[in-house]
Amino acid sequence: ALLRRFHYPYVKRLAEAWKGHGVTVLYHSDGCFKPAIPDLMACGVEGFYCLEPACGMDAVALKKEFPSMVWAGGIDGVDLMEFGTPQQVRAEVHRHIREGRVLEGGGMFIASSGEINPPVKPENYVAMVDAVGECFSPG
Repeated sequence: ALLRRFHYPYVKRLAEAWKGHGVTVLYHSDGCFKPAIPDLMACGVEGFYCLEPACGMDAVALKKEFPSMVWAGGIDGVDLMEFGTPQQVRAEVHRHIREGRVLEGGGMFIASSGEINPPVKPENYVAMVDAVGECFSPG
């Protein structure tokens, strides 16, 4: 009730203003904000960023549930990017692109679920970027 009364009216005004200038409106939030997605969509939000898998925000599942939305940043920035292997990072990027049907319909930015902080292994960052190219390269 608090969000509907105080927050969403301002989100709607901002979304309308940005869309009036031809800008696609993405909403940023940390944590699990799944219950708020329909209300934010009703405000004119067209996509979401900072999808933390550890909080239940799986980009592929969200893309399937809300296919018209743009989803960004669902590659786990902590457990996977800091402690995983380049092969695990590649597999997760490929899963996002393949299962999210990104090549057919777009609507997903492959990125870390958070900032690329010093604990992120450089080889995992390179693997994330390279894996996107692998999916878009012929053959």
